[in-house]
Amino acid sequence: MKRLDAFRSTVRRARDVGVGGIAQRLAQRAYLRTGAAELSFNLALEDVLTDIPRDLPVPAVRPARGAPLTVGWVTTPPAPGSGGHTTLFRMMEALEAGGHRCVLYLYDKHGVDVPAVTAVIREHWPRLRATVRDVTAGIRGLDAVVASGWESAHVIVRYGREPMRRLYFIQDYEPYFYGHGSQYELAAMTYRLPFRRIALGEMLDAMITDATGLGNDVVPFGCDSRVYRLPEGDVARSGIVFYSRPDFPRRGYELACVALRLFHELHPDQEIHVYGARPRGLGIPVTFHGRMTTDALNDLYGRTIAGLAMSFTNITLVAEEMLAAGNIPVVNDLALAHLVLPNEHVRWAQPTAAALAGELSAAVSAPDLRERAAAAAASVVGRSWEPTCRAVVGIVEDEVYGAQPDPAPEPESVDQPVRINQGEKR
Repeated sequence: MKRLDAFRSTVRRARDVGVGGIAQRLAQRAYLRTGAAELSFNLALEDVLTDIPRDLPVPAVRPARGAPLTVGWVTTPPAPGSGGHTTLFRMMEALEAGGHRCVLYLYDKHGVDVPAVTAVIREHWPRLRATVRDVTAGIRGLDAVVASGWESAHVIVRYGREPMRRLYFIQDYEPYFYGHGSQYELAAMTYRLPFRRIALGEMLDAMITDATGLGNDVVPFGCDSRVYRLPEGDVARSGIVFYSRPDFPRRGYELACVALRLFHELHPDQEIHVYGARPRGLGIPVTFHGRMTTDALNDLYGRTIAGLAMSFTNITLVAEEMLAAGNIPVVNDLALAHLVLPNEHVRWAQPTAAALAGELSAAVSAPDLRERAAAAAASVVGRSWEPTCRAVVGIVEDEVYGAQPDPAPEPESVDQPVRINQGEKR
């Protein structure tokens, strides 16, 4: 009798969750039994730093200023469309344009197929000329090496033992990628390594300084307003857009899903466009676009009214890209985020579903949508990544060549007397 009751209970649960729910439960059991969670920890245990070194070997002699440099960059193998890799490769391209040579070192604890990844890079980032190598073969023959994420910082210490200058290009406060456990601490410790840190934006700079008490070089966020721009002609706007990344907690996926449900209740006539990863169990109609090219994404932003642009570890690039196309971004409000995105057309919302839905509702209900879109786009006209690239190139050169001496003071004219305030030293 007990077995029959248990069987009936199983049948009822299967009926309630459906085929998809059954598949998910089976996958979850396999995930737990096989230890598949270990795959998300992309650092071999032997590559994990056991302590924070006080110093690391640097060259005894600096190269002459102006001599071409060889700079290594360490990262994970990129997937087409990866925003973080695209930003990183922009910096590398800027160094190459300045006459320097770049070497891209790839790391994956399961091994790297260098020819296959090189083919992906050449197809999707054709302007990047860097040589591509497996970092586990060793980091050598460089003037400087740049970490691009917390795992790569560990890897640089492990495989880059020759004298060289070490820097760290930081795009997110990566400890917040995780719950407060070992990965949180392994990420946090990298900000105390003897690397020169380059923080992308004032928000990230403040977060690192608050956590470590250490200063950073700060470079500005960029936006390619040549790619993201207003559509041509008189385009009628409707609907909203959402970048779905359920696999990245920092993107606020679950919070966004609840907000979208509330928004749909308020505005069932407004189409909800989703791109990125397919949302599951949302329970409302959406138009799913999958992965999108830059041009297609600009077109989508250019015919919708507003969008969710959420991130909890730094401001998201999506916000300014939306603005450039005349789309009004609704951004989760963080006090430090205003330092990076001081734009009057952004709608800031407390990180609750009701607040996010309310700002989306206000955006689609606002009068003069066409004028608002034009003003939003005009607020970022001329924005580019050039200032960021120049700043990063300057910091790398400064680190390797050494700081330039202050210019000699202009000689004082013998024809003009010099007035010195009483008590002031000349």
